[in-house]
Amino acid sequence: MKMQAFQNIAWIFLLLISVVSHAEEVPAEQWMPDTALRESVREALELPASIPLTKDHMQDLHIFIAEGRGISDLTGLEFAVNLREVNLGDNLIIDVRPLANLVHLEELGLPENRISDISPLAGLPNLLHLIISHNPITDLSPLAGLPKFRELKARRIWTTDFSPLEGLGLEIHRDEICEITPFLPPVSERIQNRTFPSIALPRRTYWGTSNNYYNVAAKHDIHYFSTRFGLYWDSTPIASTEGLSTQLAGQVMGEVLSEYEKYALRNPNMLFFPAIAIHIRSGLDELPENSDFWLRDADGKVIKNEVPWDEYTLDILNPEVQQLVIEQVVGVAECGYFSGVYFDAWAPSHIGVYEKHFNIDAEVVIEAYINILKGIRARVRDDFLILVNRNRRKSPRYVEWINGSRMETGVSYPGGYTYERLIEAEDALLWNEKHLREPRINILEADGVANQPPDGPDNLRWMRVWTTLSLTHSDGYSILRSPGEYGEYKEVPGVYQQYGDHTWYDFYDADLGKPVGEKGQLCAGCEGLFIREFTNGWAVYNRSGKPQKIQLPIQATSVASDITSTTHIIHDLDGEMYLKQELDTIVDGTVKVLALEIAIEDPSKWMPDAALQAVVREALEALGLPASAPLTKEKMLQLTSLKANHKGIVDITGLEFARSLKELHLGGRNRITDLSPLANLTHLTQLHIWHREVEDMPPVTNLDISPLSGLINLERLSLENSGISDIGPLMELKELQVLGLAVNNIKDLSPLAGLKKLRHLNLSHNSIKDFSPLSGLTNLEELWIEDNPATDFSPLSALNLTDFRSNVDVNNDGVVNIQDLVIVANAFGEAEPDLNGDGVVNIQDLVIVANAF
Repeated sequence: MKMQAFQNIAWIFLLLISVVSHAEEVPAEQWMPDTALRESVREALELPASIPLTKDHMQDLHIFIAEGRGISDLTGLEFAVNLREVNLGDNLIIDVRPLANLVHLEELGLPENRISDISPLAGLPNLLHLIISHNPITDLSPLAGLPKFRELKARRIWTTDFSPLEGLGLEIHRDEICEITPFLPPVSERIQNRTFPSIALPRRTYWGTSNNYYNVAAKHDIHYFSTRFGLYWDSTPIASTEGLSTQLAGQVMGEVLSEYEKYALRNPNMLFFPAIAIHIRSGLDELPENSDFWLRDADGKVIKNEVPWDEYTLDILNPEVQQLVIEQVVGVAECGYFSGVYFDAWAPSHIGVYEKHFNIDAEVVIEAYINILKGIRARVRDDFLILVNRNRRKSPRYVEWINGSRMETGVSYPGGYTYERLIEAEDALLWNEKHLREPRINILEADGVANQPPDGPDNLRWMRVWTTLSLTHSDGYSILRSPGEYGEYKEVPGVYQQYGDHTWYDFYDADLGKPVGEKGQLCAGCEGLFIREFTNGWAVYNRSGKPQKIQLPIQATSVASDITSTTHIIHDLDGEMYLKQELDTIVDGTVKVLALEIAIEDPSKWMPDAALQAVVREALEALGLPASAPLTKEKMLQLTSLKANHKGIVDITGLEFARSLKELHLGGRNRITDLSPLANLTHLTQLHIWHREVEDMPPVTNLDISPLSGLINLERLSLENSGISDIGPLMELKELQVLGLAVNNIKDLSPLAGLKKLRHLNLSHNSIKDFSPLSGLTNLEELWIEDNPATDFSPLSALNLTDFRSNVDVNNDGVVNIQDLVIVANAFGEAEPDLNGDGVVNIQDLVIVANAF
């Protein structure tokens, strides 16, 4: 009996062991469903792949680090009861309840997750250090009762209320809203105290080491697209995305102050302008997806601007959007680190969006911008400055509220700037200097040319031009952006947000002192030569169309050439600064312009055709070249378009110097027989050299078009009536969309077979029998083939032509009649060529084919 009882107990015991063993063998996927967490735990435990993860294994975890692993669910971590240190930063965690009973935890890192509720951490009695930065946390009270709590890192969370933790003796790394009075000196004094030239810094850039960055950056006097010194737009439950935030936050009197002083202690006159996008956002994540603040098209899609980067449009006519912009600017103004605000992409682009999509008048949009400016001015201090991007435009509607314009000039042609562009910039700059709200802070911003390095001769010259133009026409700031200035992103230790290199030129180091002379003063009797005196020297800017010789009242040293004299020569389209031997003085006497004898090559030697010369000079004078200025090879670079139809031109020698040409018209009553001067004009996109029969001018025969073979950017080409028989040189012109080859001697079309972008092709009046090379030109819409001997149209049957023209005597019997109609119609798939649908194939259908096609 006793033995039986013992056996029963044994069986029960074995059964229990079996049940327990079975329970321990539950797959880890069931009690730890997050794959990324399981993999991270296995790595931390160094478990071989052949050994299944069990709950017992979890007890061996003492330190667990799994940053940036994509973990979203912590279920299963509750079994790691011996954990002392955990770092789960940069994951997707929302729920921290599995950590609630890990009572041995001393250090816990949860930054950059999606955690809003930290109440499960209230029961961790041994917690010493906690990191919860970059989470949407609004309530810190659950941490108030932790008995051993010593350090909290809670930056960029959704509250600045740390009152629940007051009096606990904690070391807290926290952020606060930036609400401080402006730093000294006042903005107006910074503007007045600086010396010239005064150079602008467009963005943070790269100059070797971080320390050298600050040394060079602080040479600039104004910083737009400014660094925010580590401040960020503070998120809250209401302002859940950056685009909705209206206050700047950070370690205001700690890291932020330290970063600010790296500039201010080096240059106390520096101004800082953070950018606010008034009507655009760079990403759809900056606002809630369903926000009414987005400007949407008829299909409800957010309107994306037609630019190479991501740029989405706000509905600036929405009063709530206007108020949001006002509140954001007020947030900047309340943070005393900043001198003002910079609005990029001001009104015109936004006006175009409303006109295009909604037919809303420009005046309505302008009024919206004015409402924003009024709202800002009503709430910010008087010396809070507003800078807007107006390029070369004037701003008569906004003068009451804005202090300055960022004047992006943009190059006129690949080699730089035309006289016209310079005159336009002068005019707008003088207007801004006279009319905008004081104190004025106009920035003249030019671009370097991209075909040479920043210190190449043309970039150095254009840098001098724009620096001295700014000096002679304003009390503002200037900058020549290096080619690729906003290019590749670079990471540099100790420096935030690096962009493409921006060049500090030695020319900028000259100290002209403060302005003495008036702005925009031409020399006596000169056109296009501007001279302005400063306490330490003179700035001279020359766009007169020729070199000028000037005589200064005293000895002065030219900054660029380092020549000391009273007389100096300054070349056309150049600028120079001349430093007085005795600084900080005002000199009696004026600057004189002396006669200058310079041998200039007779343009007839390099452009012998007088008719072409006349057209070129007329075009250059339209671009601002003074009538008295000589025509030189260098000036030819300014031409981007030349229209010279019907001018009697027979020789185009000299056009080889017009290397910036994009559009060239030489058609009609000209007789061009040699195209070799065009061979290197690779910027050409349009070229028109068609000939018209004229009694006193012989016809062009067998024109050699081989010089055109390298013009790979051509999109439109007209070569009618030129006696051409060989079109092989056109084979590589893959960008061609419109091609006119009528009235020539062409037989072979095979060179056109690869021109897949062709939309319009005129081959009328040639000797073509075979159209099969055109069969693959699927983008072709218009094809004109009158007066060719071909009879087989079947190669064209697959083309989706909207305009087909032929006199269709396809059977070559000398008569266009109903038989030709039947042949053509059948070739295009019309078994019954009743083209007008009247039930009868007759002469009316023939007319449709012969004329409409």
